[in-house]
Amino acid sequence: MLLDFALMGVLFLLSIPLICGYFAHTHGRSFWLWFCLGLFLPGIAHLILVCLPDKSNPIERELENIRIENSLLGTRPQSDVEKRFRKLIKSKKHTIRFSGCIVREGATAAQIWIDERSLLEQFMTSEKLLKNYQFEPLPIDLIMPPSNHLLGEPVAPYQNYYKRSAIFVHRNDAGVATAQIRVKIEPQVEYIIWHDFVLEHMGVERPLRRIKALVFNRLQYIEALDYLADLEIRA
Repeated sequence: MLLDFALMGVLFLLSIPLICGYFAHTHGRSFWLWFCLGLFLPGIAHLILVCLPDKSNPIERELENIRIENSLLGTRPQSDVEKRFRKLIKSKKHTIRFSGCIVREGATAAQIWIDERSLLEQFMTSEKLLKNYQFEPLPIDLIMPPSNHLLGEPVAPYQNYYKRSAIFVHRNDAGVATAQIRVKIEPQVEYIIWHDFVLEHMGVERPLRRIKALVFNRLQYIEALDYLADLEIRA
């Protein structure tokens, strides 16, 4: 009889970490890690686990990556930055496409199309600040793979201290770049986000507030870059 009570007590005590481990497993986390935590910290481990983001949910994984990259503390969205990215990820996704064109002295550049509309034309239409500039697309080899310029790793001299990638360049009569449209690129697991567009002229940045953030499906984005590389190879 005493043995039965002891066995029932052991089973009851083991049920607590078992539930904790199972809950962790269904939320994309290690069963055995949380089983051990539930064994030595019953109740506390459950409370911590409930507060952590669900790793099995792709949206939560995106938010967790954003929190890590921006050095944000806490387990739930709290800052304005997080709220903004969360809203962007749920917003409309855009399509991106590249095509080659000839610019100065026969040089080849990569024209950017968003939702089948020229991105440069969209910018010039929406932002009055750009009216006095004649922008041209970037060199095609700066955009196509293996370059990571449009994957969040700006290439000199098309970058600045804030790691913004240039996407269009204005040159003077001597062919010297004097102004650039730059953007901050956030590569995520499933999405690529362009945000915080600025006009940089003579080392001074002016925000382009009328130009909204763009969110792309990462797979479609990468395919567009690869397609540009294929065009260049065939040319």
